[in-house]
Amino acid sequence: MKWTGERLVTHIDAHFAYEHLHRYYIAMQFANGKKVLDAACGEGYGSALLAKNADSVTGIDLSDKAIDHANEKYGDYKTNFVRADVYSLPFPEGEFDLIVCFETIEHVNSPNRAIEELKRVLSPNGLLIISTPDRDSKHHLVSKAHNPFHLKELNQEEFQHLINQNFINSDFLYQKTITASLITSGESIGELKEYSGWFDGYAEVCPKNNSQYMIGFCSDSSLPSVLSNSILSYEPIHKSLIKRVILKIRNLFR
Repeated sequence: MKWTGERLVTHIDAHFAYEHLHRYYIAMQFANGKKVLDAACGEGYGSALLAKNADSVTGIDLSDKAIDHANEKYGDYKTNFVRADVYSLPFPEGEFDLIVCFETIEHVNSPNRAIEELKRVLSPNGLLIISTPDRDSKHHLVSKAHNPFHLKELNQEEFQHLINQNFINSDFLYQKTITASLITSGESIGELKEYSGWFDGYAEVCPKNNSQYMIGFCSDSSLPSVLSNSILSYEPIHKSLIKRVILKIRNLFR
C-alpha cells in the first residue's frame, strides 16, 4: 500500500511509526478475550496486533483501497475488515467490548458525532480507547493544526470535555516522542520524572507538558486500574542516501 502521509504503512521507518505502535501495544493488554473494533484501521497492522489477544477484531476504514489491502494482508478466521464511515457504523448497538480509535477524530468535522456513534456500538461495560493530537502542544514534531489531512484538532481541555460529556468515567494518558536516557530501579518504572537540560543546567518538567498526543480511556462502567507510564524503545535506522532514494522509488510504484 502506497505511503501518502495520511495512513501509516509498515514499510515506513520513522518516529511516527513507533508512536502508533506504542498506542496499540497499550491497547493489546485490554483486548484479552474481547470482541474488538479498530475504528479507522488504515493498513490493518494495528488490528492484526490486537487479534493476538482478542477473540475477534473488526477493522473499519473509509478507504476501499485500505480495506482491500488489510483483508489481503491480515484477514483470517478472527480478523476481518469492512469499509465503513465512523459516522454510520454497520453494527448493532453494544456489539463490541473494546473499541480502539487512534488518530481519527481530527480527520472529521464533528468529533462529537463520531464519539456518539462509537459509543452506540460499545457494550454497556465496554471500553473505548481513543487518541488525538494536542493542538496547543509546543513539541517540535507536532503539526500545529497544519496537517492537510486534519479537519479539526483539539487541545487538552476540549478533548477532555468531549470525552466527559459522552462517558461517565474517563482517564487520560499523554504521549510524546523524546530522545532520552532512561534510569530505572529495575523493578518498575512507577512515577516518572522528566528533566530537560544541557551542560549549563537543567530543569525538571511535567511529563505531560508538550505532549503530542492525548489518549482517552472511556467507559460508562468502571475503568481498568492498570494505566501506567510506559516507554517504547527503538533505535532509528540511519539510511544512506541511496537507500532513501530506493525507498521513495518503491513507494511510487505501490
